[in-house]
Amino acid sequence: MGPDLHAGAVAFPQKRGAEKNVLITFRSALLRLIRHYDCLGGFSCFYQNDKNCNLGDVTLGLLDDALNSIANTIVVGPVQYAGGALDEEERFFSFRGRRTARRVYAAAAGLEGCLGEIFVSSTVWKEMCFIGYWVGKSIVLRWAELIAEMAVGRLQPSQVVERLLIRSEEARDVSLAKQVYSDIRRLQCVWRWAPLRSFEVDHLILFSLWHNNDLWNLLPAAWQVNRVKRDMLVSRSTPLASSDLILHYWRLLRNGNERRFDMELDRSVLHRGADTSGWEPLAFAGLTEAVETVALQRGVQRWSA
Repeated sequence: MGPDLHAGAVAFPQKRGAEKNVLITFRSALLRLIRHYDCLGGFSCFYQNDKNCNLGDVTLGLLDDALNSIANTIVVGPVQYAGGALDEEERFFSFRGRRTARRVYAAAAGLEGCLGEIFVSSTVWKEMCFIGYWVGKSIVLRWAELIAEMAVGRLQPSQVVERLLIRSEEARDVSLAKQVYSDIRRLQCVWRWAPLRSFEVDHLILFSLWHNNDLWNLLPAAWQVNRVKRDMLVSRSTPLASSDLILHYWRLLRNGNERRFDMELDRSVLHRGADTSGWEPLAFAGLTEAVETVALQRGVQRWSA
């Protein structure tokens, strides 16, 4: 169907005309990165290398091209043209800052810390906080239907949904955090402070809620406590009561993994290249805000230690 977008793979067009004559803007840059990693272990290997800040210079160059192309396409496409079709209608998005930022992906702040900002109205943001989870599910289905339509009958929506829901096999890998905690002689349960002979790595914000496997989100807990906590989100007071121990474990995780820890913390909690010299109070404040935001969005049952 059209050009050989990726040898041996089913092409999922992202624009009308099935990309027969004109590829989507960032397709070529992304394919160069994919083909480069095909012979290095594929996506799972890329995921691990990226998480551990262990991408080579060639990969970083290809990744830089792809991410900047994607970032620029978002701004000149949907950000610019969403809304505003009528004279009295306001645009849905506004944008301020840089559309591209070359050769900065490997920096501690990450690419997103060097790019501009996309804005929506506060009213829209509040509504999305309440209904975003359910809207996300419907977007996946509608996007699958649209891709199948653009493929002119060569794909079924079910095939597209299956691809859209794929997650990395390494997505729940907690091996690095487990190794760090295994080397601590007097390990304590983060929620009960009790000494641990054996432990489980607990996702502070549940993986099922946020799909976040960053080091800061992985803490040691007694298996009995982890079983009780299960699918509940910690209450507002629970992290506050364990703040000293959480910060202690964060420092241990950061020791020897500073680059990865800082990048993950900046992306998820601190945001936009905050100064990491006095990161502890800012990071903990960001953590409590993230917990309450997830609670507001998802309405899950809360758990207190």
